Amino acid sequence: MSTEITITLPDGSQKQAPVGISGLEIASMIGAGLAKAAIAFSVNGEQRDLSDIVCEDSNISIFTVDSDEGLEIMRHTVAAQVLARAIKNLYPSAKLAIGPTIDDGFYYDFYREDPFTPKDLEKIEIKMTLTAPGCGMGPVISEEVDRKVNGITGVNTVSVDLVWEPMWNRDMMSEEAKLELGML
Repeated sequence: MSTEITITLPDGSQKQAPVGISGLEIASMIGAGLAKAAIAFSVNGEQRDLSDIVCEDSNISIFTVDSDEGLEIMRHTVAAQVLARAIKNLYPSAKLAIGPTIDDGFYYDFYREDPFTPKDLEKIEIKMTLTAPGCGMGPVISEEVDRKVNGITGVNTVSVDLVWEPMWNRDMMSEEAKLELGML
């Protein structure tokens, strides 16, 4: 049994790698900058987590948020899931509906007896940042947050924009939000 596999990159170049190499290790073989920016990879066209391993000769692509695939992964797998976790942590009775990516972001539908308020949105934004520290992004709930209640399904929709700016700081938080999140 061979202990090495051949990795074929999108430009057609090939690299030898040990059997069982992870996506992150492949990205590191290509370059430290790519490894730092990588968020996922594909093996023969199938998207995978960077911790997944490759055991046979394969075509490999590494995704960063600068690519369409990487941005979609970031929006759905990271951002939407972080939003859902933050809301469930803050509002355990909230029911999750759908959270697909769309052309310019993603949305998530939640059912809740009471509509989300601007104070709720501040807490959600902060909780998202606390849930995924070090992601390199700050979730910002936009001015155009869709807080309408859909009369047919009774679902509250929260829209979130991801920006590549410094994340919130404690000086910007209201005292009430700090107290409620256990930061005082």
